[in-house]
Amino acid sequence: MKLQQDKYPVFFERNGDKVIMDWASGNIGYAILGMAASPEEYPTAQSADGVIGKCLKLSTRSTGGMGAMMNMPMAAENLFIGTFDTMSALSDPLKATQFGLPFDLLKSEFWVYVLMFSNMIFK
Repeated sequence: MKLQQDKYPVFFERNGDKVIMDWASGNIGYAILGMAASPEEYPTAQSADGVIGKCLKLSTRSTGGMGAMMNMPMAAENLFIGTFDTMSALSDPLKATQFGLPFDLLKSEFWVYVLMFSNMIFK
């Protein structure tokens, strides 16, 4: 994980010391709203509570007053291969997320541990 603009977390794929791909998320959109005081408060964040070491923590977050005014009260957690276009995030949010990139690597393993719980109620 690295911090973009010293604010929000960006996750990346690495081969040795070389970064070969950044994973996309909507964290940049959440950063524009100014709702997170620290990298841990973003919808897509790193946590020390992993099964083995650190992990990715995905949390639905409130977008506050500005999000409520735009009828977008929640920021969904996400991590994907593709891009998130901040220019269209407010005017046309369905077009902001572009899934997929050319991919020519072969993974030999991909392990996922999932722990799900709900602790927020949005009205």
